Amino acid sequence: MKAYPKKTRFVVWGFGVTGRALAEALNKRGYPVSVVEDKPESQFAEHSETIKSLKKSGVKFHFGGVSNLLEFARKEADVLSPSPGISVPMDVVDACDKARVQVAGEIEIASRLIQGKMIAVTGTDGKTTTAALIHHILSAHGLTAHLAGNIGSPLIGLSGTTRSDHWLVVEVSSYQLETVRLFRPHIAVLLNVAEDHLERHGDMRTYLRTKGRIFDRQRSNDHAVVNFDDPNCLQAYGQSRSQLHGFSLAGPVPHGTWRAGGDLMTDGNGKAKKVVGVDELRLACEHNQLNTLASILTCRLAGLPIDEIGKAATMFESLPHRVEKLGEIEGVLWVNDSKATNVHSTISALKCMDRPVILLLGGYDKGLDITELVPHISRRVRHVVLLGDTRNRFRKELRESGYTRITMRKTLQEACAAAHGMSEAGDVVLLSPASSSFDQFRDYIERGETFRKWVLKKLERTDS
Repeated sequence: MKAYPKKTRFVVWGFGVTGRALAEALNKRGYPVSVVEDKPESQFAEHSETIKSLKKSGVKFHFGGVSNLLEFARKEADVLSPSPGISVPMDVVDACDKARVQVAGEIEIASRLIQGKMIAVTGTDGKTTTAALIHHILSAHGLTAHLAGNIGSPLIGLSGTTRSDHWLVVEVSSYQLETVRLFRPHIAVLLNVAEDHLERHGDMRTYLRTKGRIFDRQRSNDHAVVNFDDPNCLQAYGQSRSQLHGFSLAGPVPHGTWRAGGDLMTDGNGKAKKVVGVDELRLACEHNQLNTLASILTCRLAGLPIDEIGKAATMFESLPHRVEKLGEIEGVLWVNDSKATNVHSTISALKCMDRPVILLLGGYDKGLDITELVPHISRRVRHVVLLGDTRNRFRKELRESGYTRITMRKTLQEACAAAHGMSEAGDVVLLSPASSSFDQFRDYIERGETFRKWVLKKLERTDS
């Protein structure tokens, strides 16, 4: 893709992590930049030096917002770049199109300015783990690989630091895919698509179509790595022009990867070859076997030898807040799965458990339907402790299904105390909320760290 002409005027909408990185990178490249941020400048005191430096080099700031963003964009922008957390109304997009103002997010802009071979990973769940595992395997082989995107480091931050022979492993969310136009990864990975973020996307059809945008601009010499066990993934791929490759737990996939018994396999020149045994992996649970299969397949397409991929995969540790075992208190295992912000993820966590479960469930209510979760609770969960904004709705839905072993608490700390009081040796207390954290916490990380601190404090008292 061609870079933007030098006189292209950018309006960066939002000055969070992504907005700051984008404004700095564009300014460094000599583009005219304006920043529109609804919050007052006083809320960005910790970034005052960055703001001062950007102002000095010509960046125009509009803290407190502008009276009419659309009119402002018409006059001041060739490209309007909203931060991922901003949902751009369709009437604004349409009006910008008519005014010949592109609406392009940071991922779109970065992909046009940064050199390297791009691997983009998306999915409702597992994309952080998979992107990190792919990066780990590529790096272990001695390749220069960069990890960026929704994982926490904006892709644009790599501007000026990469070469054409580098690999860019980019985690991409549906929020970021909303605003892509020419975004074209060489290898695009779609792990799964389950109900999530409907408060933003409106319905499952729109969400599925948004995920499918990762394939839209691929060409016949590009590759799509798709979960063949998930019909939604195949639907999202649709009639894309890239070469389709699959991974599956169900059985052999031509030119793909699959599980056979206790081994993860790949198609090596028409012959099935073992890559790694499931029991050799440090990543636990069946959903992580799918993530590993996707990573193996991606690295095979990147040209890595089978034996080196397998060896590197065995060295990869699970990431925090994802079915993370914190320790045992009086024979009760405590597991932190704070990253489970939707029903699909909580189901995956429950499938990992081989002990009676006390489930800490609930948080910010983004309207997800828990119907699919209920049978798994009935089969695997001894008691549910409901917390957060969703607790009343979840209690009603569980009771209507016939499940009544429920305790209600408002905060996470109160839920932990309740779970500790009712737990017995041999149980597992699982924080897997099936909800976002924004009712009480900044994000799932803060929620997970709060849970960890509570457990570790209790462990210290037990050990003393």
